[in-house]
Amino acid sequence: ANGRVLDESRQFERYSGRRIGEVVIAQDPVFTPDGNWLERTGNKLHVMTRERVLRRDLLFEPGDTIAVELLVRNLQLLRSRAYISDATMELTPDSLDSTRVVVTLRSRDSWTISADAALHGEGRTMISLSDANIFGSGNRLSVATNFSRNDFGYGGNVVSYDIPNFLGSFYKANFSAGRDFYNSELRIGVGKEFILPTDYELGIAYNNVKAVADFGAVLTDFQTRSASVYARHGWRRNLEYGAGDRQRFD
Repeated sequence: ANGRVLDESRQFERYSGRRIGEVVIAQDPVFTPDGNWLERTGNKLHVMTRERVLRRDLLFEPGDTIAVELLVRNLQLLRSRAYISDATMELTPDSLDSTRVVVTLRSRDSWTISADAALHGEGRTMISLSDANIFGSGNRLSVATNFSRNDFGYGGNVVSYDIPNFLGSFYKANFSAGRDFYNSELRIGVGKEFILPTDYELGIAYNNVKAVADFGAVLTDFQTRSASVYARHGWRRNLEYGAGDRQRFD
């Protein structure tokens, strides 16, 4: 991985200081187009990431000056997204203006649909389905359904939604709400993503969870509420504040 970053740095250095004239987006499907029938079917079922989602994740725009470290960090950011399996950048001279360069971002989508299941005591069963790139938006939607294996009785749903980059602000947001047989939850969070060494993080989170604790023959209900605010700047400054309460009720 380190060799790859160094090679990319050398590739970009020759254009350092030049202006960006145009940013071109080139997207590849999850699987190779000439793969087997299963791969071709997967490509047909997969919804490609929208181009504007990729552009929102760029740390630069036309007119900016090429900064090598920024391009390398941007590639790391793109590769960290759940809906992107790989990303590369190619810089070429602008044919109409020798002082400018064209940046071509090539990305390959990831397969983002997954399923999960869990078996618990007393016949309790959970099945979940999630998509980390719902409708090509780059956002993650997950729905978990609970039911009894004994009589197929309904035990509740838990729905969560995560936005990794809200409207290009690099603020992430998450929401989760629902219940299962014994527990319920409401979780909300908003926070700015830490991207550059000179950047900052800022966020707020709220959690309201009701749960049942099993103390042998006794079942006890608990409710926990918490709210927290955090702020971090660079590598030095750190500030966190949290407040919460825990209630027991039978």
